[in-house]
Amino acid sequence: MMSGNIWRYDQYDLRKYSPGSIDYFLDIGGCVGTTGVFFKSIDPFAQVISIEPCNEDFATMCQVAGFWGVKCYQLALGNGEPMCFEYRKQGGHRLYTTAEKQWWPEGSYMVESKTLTELYEYFKLRGRYIIKVDTEGGERALLEDAGAIDIIKGCVQFNLEYHRGFGGEQERWHEWFQNFKNTHVLYYRTKEKDGYKCIFEESIGPNKNWRSEYVLVKK
Repeated sequence: MMSGNIWRYDQYDLRKYSPGSIDYFLDIGGCVGTTGVFFKSIDPFAQVISIEPCNEDFATMCQVAGFWGVKCYQLALGNGEPMCFEYRKQGGHRLYTTAEKQWWPEGSYMVESKTLTELYEYFKLRGRYIIKVDTEGGERALLEDAGAIDIIKGCVQFNLEYHRGFGGEQERWHEWFQNFKNTHVLYYRTKEKDGYKCIFEESIGPNKNWRSEYVLVKK
């Protein structure tokens, strides 16, 4: 279903871009590489980078997305320290910091994490770039990453799905989005999209939404 949402319904609102319009596309939470391949088909000239911490999903990503020229890395968005990874189901995992050790489940394993600031420098993102973040809770690291603000202000587009509670409280996200009111227009995904078509409506913050899926588009 997720692949269908990406390819058929353009869940991340990317099909509006044309070949040669974007220099870098960074897919944070790439799962099996569907979004990376999708964007590579839109703009084959862009450097597409997908990161995914899950062992199983990363192996599939390398085989599928790697074949299409997507650069694949086994990394997580986090606070820069190793994090505990819990496999639940495809696209529905959990990452825990060392401060959350009381929640570490049996059968989990450690993965390398980087902040968005570190990822930006590690991959040398420059020029016209898009960043997509869908990390099942890892997005809460953005709230503590001061350098992320300027990086996102430089985005042509920034996609974010945040998960209430584990991914940060709604009030904090509402305040966080205010950092971009002068540089980007904020859209939220509407319910009409699911299974039918992709609709995003302009929003003033995460106070009117469905599934907490947002897109910041450069003014």
